[in-house]
Amino acid sequence: MSSSTAYRALVGSTAGQGRKWTAGTHVGQMERAWSIIAHGMSIPYRRHGTLSLKHRIWRTLLLGVVAVGVFHGSAAAGSAAWMTTPTPDTSTSLANSLEAVSCASTSFCVAAGFASTGTYDQTLIEQWNGTAWSIVPSPNTSTSANNELYGVSCTSQSFCMASGYYFTGTVYQTLIEEWNGTAWSIVASPNTSTSQSNELESVSCFSTVFCFTGGYAVGTTNQTLTEEWNGSNWSITASADSSATQGNIINGISCPAVNFCMAAGIYYDSSGASQTLTEAWNGSSWTLIASPNTSTSLDNALYGVSCIGSSFCIAGDYSNTGSVFQTLILQWNGTSWSTASSPNTSATQSNELLGISCTSSSFCIAAGNFTATSDQTLIEEWNGTSWSIVPSPDTSASQSNDLYGVSCVSTAFCVAAGTYNTGTVSQTLAVAPSSFVQATATLQSGTLSFVTAPSNVTFSPVTLSGVDQIASAIENIDIGDNTGSGSGWSVTLSNTTFTGGTNTLANAAFTAGTPSQPVCDAGATCSPAVWSGNVSYPYVLPGVTATKILSSTANTGMGNETVTLNWSETIPSRSYAATYQSTWTLTLVSGP
Repeated sequence: MSSSTAYRALVGSTAGQGRKWTAGTHVGQMERAWSIIAHGMSIPYRRHGTLSLKHRIWRTLLLGVVAVGVFHGSAAAGSAAWMTTPTPDTSTSLANSLEAVSCASTSFCVAAGFASTGTYDQTLIEQWNGTAWSIVPSPNTSTSANNELYGVSCTSQSFCMASGYYFTGTVYQTLIEEWNGTAWSIVASPNTSTSQSNELESVSCFSTVFCFTGGYAVGTTNQTLTEEWNGSNWSITASADSSATQGNIINGISCPAVNFCMAAGIYYDSSGASQTLTEAWNGSSWTLIASPNTSTSLDNALYGVSCIGSSFCIAGDYSNTGSVFQTLILQWNGTSWSTASSPNTSATQSNELLGISCTSSSFCIAAGNFTATSDQTLIEEWNGTSWSIVPSPDTSASQSNDLYGVSCVSTAFCVAAGTYNTGTVSQTLAVAPSSFVQATATLQSGTLSFVTAPSNVTFSPVTLSGVDQIASAIENIDIGDNTGSGSGWSVTLSNTTFTGGTNTLANAAFTAGTPSQPVCDAGATCSPAVWSGNVSYPYVLPGVTATKILSSTANTGMGNETVTLNWSETIPSRSYAATYQSTWTLTLVSGP
């Protein structure tokens, strides 16, 4: 970007800048036709399909897209409706999905999932800094194999764990990544076998030296898999199962203390129906805990779980009525589980809750979806006495919107994450309550220019007297840097020889004195701009070669400002009387 002005200097008398996403069986329909062909058995699993040996039929998702909701309201949270907030994608034409979220504070949250390259899934991690979401680089075992994250847990801004799995080309193996406050790195994690799939679905950290992650390992039947972090390495810890001949899966895990964790998921009974599964960690071992079901012949499932201590936990997902799914919430009192009454949008619409987060026994948020024309977001709140539906937004009534995880740090701040699809192209989505209003101000770039064209320079007249004399002139240059780039700018000068008829004056006779400190318009950033450029003052006029005479460093010189140049001439006593003229060219360019 530059601006040039040529003008005349007069001497009177002597002077002068993918993944491929497959449509699956809608959760609002009852065909739970989930299967993992490579495993040779049927398991319930509500994740998106991928290019692999696994064929998973899940909820309808033509294109998986990120959905993140930020709850930033008052203590009277139930009165606040949620609204959208922006989140990024790796591509606007390839699928992106966030599967879990964890917040350590109102200014630090991490959401984890995966994004398609067009051929493979690669890990996707996004970070909230209190103002906006941004993608943070995350490693993969290979750029030519699927790598997916389904759980994340942060204890502070400098420590998080994310878990999932990657594809070896034959089976899936555990994948765990650690955040050290600066970068994500893959941490070695064990598997029950290198020839059978091991998958991690959730992770919970109490501290930097104590975490548990849970999922399942594939054998003759799927069996629960738990691994413990001791601050240095991960190790497999024996976990409980309903039976060695029944499929068992851990979908969620919560550790409020080193001697207490609760895991939730499903197992299959003799009728083939999925039933709720819970097990507790007492500091040394996992024990199966009896959990209720609405029916022993119809599906019941738990996905998310959140505990604030050993005497209060909430777990939830759905139960099958025989025609639709309805929300299912279980409450732990320290001794046993009981079914809590939870609302639904309709008795004829499927409703399910996939993510749960509690900050106390009187405040929890559960997030998921319900089925209308398409899936729509569903958020429910616990106030210590009852559950109620909180209004939540969707990209469109005709687009699927699903929330998979939620994390709360207080009654005034929660984040929910999931996906939505446009049917043709992926787009990110963020939602927040109406009490958390985000305003967007757009500043469009202006120009870098001389606000007014430099005026002709007229030196004071000189009367020849037999001795050398000095003539002077003052010039004000008005510069406007309204680009909004903060790049700085510079001014160059070139000039022709002063001529008066057939007579000339040497350039050496003309100099520029040190310019005055610029005068800024209100709001400009000219001080402490540098005005020396590449020359020393007093400066002899350069001639035909353009030379920088003024400059403003990066992040200064913004706005409109005026600088005064002090010109002077030495008139030899032997000079011829005449009016001398020279053409001076000032060019304004971006950059110091």
